[in-house]
Amino acid sequence: MTALTQDQAEQIVQVLEQLEKPILDREVMLALASQGELVLDGALTARPVSDTSTSYPEAAYGHMGSNQLGLGYQAAQVCMRTPTYGRLLLSSSLHPGDRVSMAQTAALVHAAVARIGMRPLRRTDLLTQRLEAQVKLRQEQEARFEESQQAVQRVLDQIAEADRQLQAHPAQLAQLEAEYLAAGRKARPFSRLGKLHTQQQVKVGAHTSAWVAGQEQGCLLKFTDHSVFAGRSLSVSKSVAIQLALPFARKVQT
Repeated sequence: MTALTQDQAEQIVQVLEQLEKPILDREVMLALASQGELVLDGALTARPVSDTSTSYPEAAYGHMGSNQLGLGYQAAQVCMRTPTYGRLLLSSSLHPGDRVSMAQTAALVHAAVARIGMRPLRRTDLLTQRLEAQVKLRQEQEARFEESQQAVQRVLDQIAEADRQLQAHPAQLAQLEAEYLAAGRKARPFSRLGKLHTQQQVKVGAHTSAWVAGQEQGCLLKFTDHSVFAGRSLSVSKSVAIQLALPFARKVQT
């Protein structure tokens, strides 16, 4: 056999397949009659060689079974389950050892079809249902994405408006202070100037840094040294919030 050429080996394979065809056709009919279907098994089978060998053409390192890597080949084989023989080999082809089964699935199916002369049932109706489901899912996802984009845009618009108000706030505060000073008026808590002062303090407080520590009764908000409220704390209970003394009466410099 070692003296055979590639063409001679292929001719022998063709003759053997012709001899096997009546047996194969009979087993196909028996399987369909007894099982109502043909069951094919396809897999890669490792064919290891010596790791130090350099004389095996196209050998490559890959999974050689038993969770081991080694030098060798992968035999892509497809078998048919038959009532008479249990398993009947339909096709076997040799590949480098680094070949994986996923890359051989289509080739195994085509090899089996070529041997048995029958094609798998094309369930185009099921494929249509799956495609329709995927289209519907995609449309729902696109709709949710569009809603998310709109929500993001609304938030961006709100941020832009808040930035505009923050930029205009110091000028409004300075103008009102000048007007109150010129008129000799006092800034009462519910006057325009008092409300503007309160808004300014709230904005500063909302953007200050603090540590939050959990407690049995609630939590403790402790402002950091970089905060305008450094050294102050805010205790929040589970049922009611208690605000400790904060320097809200002090004018905040902007």
